[in-house]
Parts: sequence; C-alpha cells; structure tokens
Amino acid sequence: MPRLLAIVVAVQLSSGAASAAPLRLTMDEAVVLATKAHPDLAAARKAVEIAEASLQRSKAWVPSNPYLSAGGGTTTQQGVGNNYGMYLSQELEIAGQRSKRIGVSQQEVAKANSEFTSAQQTLVAAVKTAFVDALVGRDRVILARQGLDFTVDLSGHLNRAKDLSEAQRMELNNALIQESRARRDIAAAQQGRDNALSTIRRLLALPQDQDIELLGAPLNQARTLPTETETIERALSKRPDLVAQERALDKADGQIALVKREAVPNITLSGNVSRFEGATLAGGDIGLHLPVFQRKTAELNEAVAERDHQRLEIESLKRTIEQEVLEARRACEVTAVDLQALRDVVVPKTEENLRLQRRLYERGEVTYSDLVGTQLELLAARREYLDAVQAYNDALIELERVVGGDLEP
Repeated sequence: MPRLLAIVVAVQLSSGAASAAPLRLTMDEAVVLATKAHPDLAAARKAVEIAEASLQRSKAWVPSNPYLSAGGGTTTQQGVGNNYGMYLSQELEIAGQRSKRIGVSQQEVAKANSEFTSAQQTLVAAVKTAFVDALVGRDRVILARQGLDFTVDLSGHLNRAKDLSEAQRMELNNALIQESRARRDIAAAQQGRDNALSTIRRLLALPQDQDIELLGAPLNQARTLPTETETIERALSKRPDLVAQERALDKADGQIALVKREAVPNITLSGNVSRFEGATLAGGDIGLHLPVFQRKTAELNEAVAERDHQRLEIESLKRTIEQEVLEARRACEVTAVDLQALRDVVVPKTEENLRLQRRLYERGEVTYSDLVGTQLELLAARREYLDAVQAYNDALIELERVVGGDLEP
C-alpha cells in the first residue's frame, strides 16, 4: 500500500493547485481513489449511518421518558403545615414491539449497505470505462498523427512534380482532401481522449487542470465467459440492487408485524406520594388508551400494500436483470469475435500487404501514391482494431456491472 498512500498524498496536494508532475495511475489505483473521493459514494455511506442511527434508536426499552411532576401548597389554617405532592408515571410496551422495531431497523441497515455496494459498483464501472476510453484515445491520437504524416508526405511528393496531368491533379486533390480529413481525425481523437481524462478527474474528485498519466493497457484478448444460465444465476444472487430490494421486502414484512403489535395499547404505570394536613399519602395506578377510535387499521393496510409493492418491484427487477445480463453477454461475444478477427487476420494481413507493396514500389511496379494508400489502409485497420479493443473492454466492464461483480468463479 505504500504506492497508494503516495498517490493519496499527491491528490491531497493537488486540491489547491495542479501538481507540476503528472499523477501516474493504474486502473486499480484510480478505482481506489474514486471510492474514497466521489461524493455519491460518500452520500451512500451517510445513508448507512442514518440507518444505523435509526437502529440504535429502535433499541430503546421504553417508548418515552418517565413523567414527573411535583407541587406544594400552604394554608392559613392554624396548626396545619404545608402540603406537597409528587407524581411519577412511565409508559411501557407490553406486546413485544421493541423486538419487531429492531428487526425493521436491521433490515433498513442491510438495505442501505446493499445500496452502498450498488453505488460503489456503478462508480467502479464508470471509472474503468473512462480509463479504457482514455487509454484507447491516447492510441487514437498517435494513429491520427501518423495518418497526417503520410498524407502530408504524399501531397508534398505530388506537389514537387511539374506539368501535372489531369489524372495527377486529381491524385493531388485527393491527397489534399485526405490531409484535411487527417487533421480533422486528430482533432476528434484529441477531443475523445481529453473528454475521457476529464471524466476520470471528475470521478476521482481531481482538479480539471491536474495532469494525469495513465499506466497499463486495455485487454486485447477475449476471456472465456460463463454460460448464459450461470451468468444469470450469478446476477440474481449477487446484484446488490436486487439484494437491497429483497431487504426492503423483509422490512415491509417486519413492518406489518410491528404495526400489529403497535395496535396493542401501551400501559402507563404511575405512583404518587403526598403530604396533606400532616398525613402522608402514597398510591399508584395503571392506565391505558382504549383502542376505540385508533386501531391502526390504516397503518396496517399501508404496510400490506407496501409489502405487495416491494414484491412486484422484485419481480420486475429480476426480469430486468435477466435481460441486462443476456444483452451484455451477447455484446461481449460479438465484440470478442470482432476483436479476434481484427487482431488475428485483418491487421496482420494488412501489414503483410504493406510489406509486399513496398517491394513492388522498390521494383517500380507501383506508384508512391499506391504505397501511401496501403499505409493509410493499415492505419485504418489499426483504428478499427482500437475500436474493437474499446468496445470489448467496455462490454466486459458492463457485463461485470450487471452481474454484480467479477465473472471469475
């Protein structure tokens, strides 16, 4: 953890002004910093603290503080001293409401914890996606600049020729058009890279002028995925938002039991002692509210409706999860095929074509424009490869998010 500690210190130092040296981060380190700094996750932690405070409040043994009153009086009657009295009462629950109340609060704590985990996983997926997009964006800028170099070289080569034929003029015009497009490609690639870096800074709560150097590389080899059935089963057992919904259902069940117990009126025990005309009087009584007008009927109906509502929400969420998992898994499969084809066939064969084209050019069998055209084709194939790498990594990150964790057994 020493490196992580150094990164945290660097982030703290950069809060006032951007550091002169870039902040170097791996994906895992970016995830750790985001989980420590992002306000959404901090808000989710506060929700857990609120639920824990409610649990602490539910553990009270009595529903209210004791009530104490005292008073005194005097009389002008000869031979009679001052009078005084004291009254003490305490309300008590007699139907086991405390245990039911604690159970409801415990489910609320469990729900808040699951919601925190869900927020954390969503944040982690966002950080990983932005990290991959920034890494790929960096490579896109390099390729775009190489394309510009090739087109500038081609247009310069054609411009050096004199008395161009109409065909050569068309060739020069096409070269200038490609050069203009290459400049546009550079601007678009830089924008995509910079936007991804801005997203990383926002997710890590860094200043937008903080220089960042990303370490590592995205996956370029497809992983073996669990079967559709296994993936769905994992999601239905691990998705924290589903777990939170299930805890909400448990809370609703507990609330029904609590309302039924609360329908039993509390009793109030009281005692009094007084001094009147020289005599000391003491006594006590017991009282309760008669359940005539307030019988908790509306509260019970509300609790039952809430339980049914939570059950329907769970059924809907399960169906949504199944669809999300299937679509995310299919996206991984499709992008994996695309990645493999570009990595194993398209890019290597285009590289071979360029080597062959160079030999032909050296023998004078093709023009310089043909050679540059093949070079541009290779750059286009490599751009497609970067597209495939980004699409596959983003699809895999999304699949892990909808499953609720790592895809490893």
